[in-house]
Amino acid sequence: MLATDNILWESAPSHAYAVIGFAAVFAILIELTLLRPALGSLLTMVWSVILILVMLVDPVAASYSDFITGEPALGGLTVQEAFEYLWTQQAYFTFPILFVLVVLTLVASWRARRTASE
Repeated sequence: MLATDNILWESAPSHAYAVIGFAAVFAILIELTLLRPALGSLLTMVWSVILILVMLVDPVAASYSDFITGEPALGGLTVQEAFEYLWTQQAYFTFPILFVLVVLTLVASWRARRTASE
């Protein structure tokens, strides 16, 4: 998404940097899960739920001004336009794919937690 979505970088860099932050947290959680499966899987489940909620609310957030540039995020789209952009029109459908990957991460973490606790 960061490589293909020029609109994101141009009009909402704070969203782009947030995506980098989310990915960094996931990388840390993967390492923690390898080192301490019970704790890592629990934290990954919690982080996945938080990220799912953030992604569902993102069309609303995208309709507000970017706090770095002060300009309307994503070119001042309405909530409906931001929803359509993120879920149906974004290059290569990366937002829906990422959403599915986060849901799968939640499921995998839940299963790993069950396995670690047995």
